[in-house]
Amino acid sequence: QDWSTARFAPSIVGKANGFVGGWGNLGGGVTLLVMGSGLMPLFLKFMPVERAWRTVSLVPAALALITGVSVFFLSDDSPIPSKAHQRSTRRLIVDEGEQQKTDTIKDS
Repeated sequence: QDWSTARFAPSIVGKANGFVGGWGNLGGGVTLLVMGSGLMPLFLKFMPVERAWRTVSLVPAALALITGVSVFFLSDDSPIPSKAHQRSTRRLIVDEGEQQKTDTIKDS
């Protein structure tokens, strides 16, 4: 929720956090359903019960790791856009300590 709080305006941040939280809960429920009804019978065909349930638990862990690494490398997690994005939108953000000043880039 920290990520969505930083991305949305204060007037709608509550709705954004609720939306993100709801999808997170849905993902947890779907994970349990897929593991219990889909993957567990498949794993039981190849290994004993004691080993199968432990191995099934590695599947969502691996998917979470892949998702986390993808978000880390593919997303922009900064409230200040990159210089290339600032140029393309013709807005320049100059950091002045705690205060930020936004200037319009002049045509050259």
